[in-house]
Amino acid sequence: MLDDTFHDRLDGMLGETDADRRRLYPGASADWQPVHTVYVPGDRFRADTVRTWGSQALAALDEHGPLPGFDQEIGELVRDKLAREPVEDLRIDFEDGYGLRSDDQEDADVRAAARALAAALGAG
Repeated sequence: MLDDTFHDRLDGMLGETDADRRRLYPGASADWQPVHTVYVPGDRFRADTVRTWGSQALAALDEHGPLPGFDQEIGELVRDKLAREPVEDLRIDFEDGYGLRSDDQEDADVRAAARALAAALGAG
């Protein structure tokens, strides 16, 4: 369990970094930013990719959990997040992670990924 002073100590340790970031990137900050970004090669994206990744993450947590160093409440928050939104920022990659393909193959993969994305969005 984190003690009551943890947040203040962490803020203190990050103070210089926060000041540098404000200096280097002035202006209004975003209210929300994703914790991570996932790149999926364009030919491997399916309508159930996000759901599958979430199921796999929950299975890994079941097999290897609980999370070390965190109390049960944090573990429940992580489990809820993985069930609700396992991937915050997904990118369908038709560049570096996709590889070299013929124009016809790439066009077919783009169409398939677009159909899969539409199905995933339609399913929520």
